[in-house]
Amino acid sequence: MLYPIIDVGSNTVKLAVLDEEKLFNAAPVFFKAVPLCLGASLVDNAMPREAVDRLCALIREFKAISARLTAIPPIAFATASLRGVLNREEVCGEVARETGVSLEIISGEDEAYYSFLGALGNRTNQAGVTVDLGGGSTEILAFRDASVQSSVSLPIGCLSLYNEFFSDGKNGMPACRDKIRELLRDAPALPGNAILISGGSAKALLSYKNLLETKNNMRLSRRQMERVLWHFEHGSDEDHERIKGILRERFRLVPPAVAVFTEILAFYGKTEAFVCRSGVREGRLKAFLAEKSRKV
Repeated sequence: MLYPIIDVGSNTVKLAVLDEEKLFNAAPVFFKAVPLCLGASLVDNAMPREAVDRLCALIREFKAISARLTAIPPIAFATASLRGVLNREEVCGEVARETGVSLEIISGEDEAYYSFLGALGNRTNQAGVTVDLGGGSTEILAFRDASVQSSVSLPIGCLSLYNEFFSDGKNGMPACRDKIRELLRDAPALPGNAILISGGSAKALLSYKNLLETKNNMRLSRRQMERVLWHFEHGSDEDHERIKGILRERFRLVPPAVAVFTEILAFYGKTEAFVCRSGVREGRLKAFLAEKSRKV
């Protein structure tokens, strides 16, 4: 069966229609991402009416697309985009009234768990950490043999770091790295050797790296990410335009993404990470299906 998943993030709102039979073995049946930049729209930590209207309009569009593919209603959730917003309950109520879609705000702990389920996929015999870098938060979860050891949600994301250290032409990389290192003091210990990273920024860095190298794979090393950063800062305008055409809105978020992932690798004393094709959306569906089967 096909299940539509709507993921409301701080930077981008995404629709993925997933086939439960091929959840970790194939790309979504349909995927669309729209950069609403909800995190940047907040006024005094509340979402203004204009942003709520844009969100409702997009969810209505996503619901209509889903209805053409499956009779199953969308499973919709929001992460750091609404988690700490003062009027989050009013926003969810308005979404429900205007679209008929129930929008769940998931906790940082749940986001880490869903990201873990998605990143782990069908693997069962590894130990390490999963890292999901979003627009407003970073979830790190330690696991061993498909069992959760501990997790943390750090209040840093690509968009929030970009706005603080890199917007308006700023180059705040040293200060950005210092902030990440400070927050990583709360990260869980590494129970094994695997570093599994997921999310749009991880995939964007992988695409950037693969464009610079002839050997394409799903691994990202600290050296490769620093090379991506060097090219971002010193590459030709022609190269940048070509890469922007592929990464789109993710291109400007390359510096904070490199900072987060390289600092995490350094914190754990590792040289490379494995980029997972699946993540929080696949994990949310996996958890939903497990809960559904328990009720039968």
